[in-house]
Amino acid sequence: MKLTTTFNKLRASNACKKGYKKLAKALGGVRKYGADTEINLLTILDANGFDDAMWSLHATLEDSDSIKRLIACDFAESVLHIFESKRPDDDRPRKAIESARGFVAGTVSKVVMQEARAAAYAAAYASDAAAYASDASAYAAAYAADAYAAYASAYTADAASDAAYAAYAASDAATREKARSDKKKQLAAILRKHLES
Repeated sequence: MKLTTTFNKLRASNACKKGYKKLAKALGGVRKYGADTEINLLTILDANGFDDAMWSLHATLEDSDSIKRLIACDFAESVLHIFESKRPDDDRPRKAIESARGFVAGTVSKVVMQEARAAAYAAAYASDAAAYASDASAYAAAYAADAYAAYASAYTADAASDAAYAAYAASDAATREKARSDKKKQLAAILRKHLES
């Protein structure tokens, strides 16, 4: 789905100055580009990177609630295997993701989605301290199923953060930073897929 913003929308949404300036430089300056000219979020992804593109999801001109939920679902699914490898009999995070997708499709009610979200949070809280990776996976699933549209952007970003952390925590000490970096690249590819469709 094509999602766009403008320099004025970014400014009104309190974009960080560093990211704003970086984007302005990449586009030849705000005056030259136009303060109200649409900027495709793919442009922000290419010019500024994953983190700024994720942040920009809450400053779109279009209603992006459904796409943000689906992105969060994909982020959560990308690390669900970590949770399920540690707790194979606990399907609460998987059900939260399924309910979020169903909510977007109109086949699941808000109440059912909220119940699934609460169950995914409970799965995360039930883990012991050694299971940080599975916690992060369950949290990512809960964020995907969050029912509050006003917070969908923040929860999409939280799902991304927890997915990257899950990859980090599931790795051995020698490969953790590479695992987090690789996961962020994978999440950027997921984001790109949604923005190109």
